[in-house]
Amino acid sequence: MKWGRGYRNREIAERLFIFEETGKIHIEYVMDKLGAAHRTQ
Repeated sequence: MKWGRGYRNREIAERLFIFEETGKIHIEYVMDKLGAAHRTQ
């Protein structure tokens, strides 16, 4: 996962060709599903 490697939201969005806000929402959703409180967990 790119956010676990230290990528910023903007960098992830650019690499996936999506809007930054869309990326934030997806990251929050995945973190919630995994029960992670922080991006580095």
